Amino acid sequence: MKQGFTLIELLVVVLIIGILASVALPQYEKAVEKSRVTEAKTILSSMWKAKNVYYMSSGGEPNSFDDLDLSFNNANGTAATGTSFSTKNWTFELKNWWCSGGQHMSVKASRINTSKPYDLYYCETEGFRCSATGDNCKIAGFSKTASGTGSQACISAACSME
Repeated sequence: MKQGFTLIELLVVVLIIGILASVALPQYEKAVEKSRVTEAKTILSSMWKAKNVYYMSSGGEPNSFDDLDLSFNNANGTAATGTSFSTKNWTFELKNWWCSGGQHMSVKASRINTSKPYDLYYCETEGFRCSATGDNCKIAGFSKTASGTGSQACISAACSME
């Protein structure tokens, strides 16, 4: 008599693997998105520091990435010029955005290539902020979404990291 698995035993094993995969996949997607947020936060922090160095040395705002002592590359490998550049997951902008008390030096990253877009801002007085419609910021690890959209949302106290 030959020993082996029955069809029912194989179906049960496949079912268990399917259940485990359905539980693990959303957690994997959250972990991947948080790593993308970390990528953006690192670049935003570098941009912020480079803007501050430029401001302290020249007394004015940088007009483009060419003014900074830091270089960034676009997704296609070309050097960033002008006031924005894009990576595979983000578009970064070197402009002034609204922070507390008025327009101050801030930097922005917009999430691209996703079904749930959102924007990240870095303001010195508020830290990192997220702006989106709906609950798109929650996938990035933010507990609440700013009530408005656009640059005004940077000042919202309702948007903070968990």
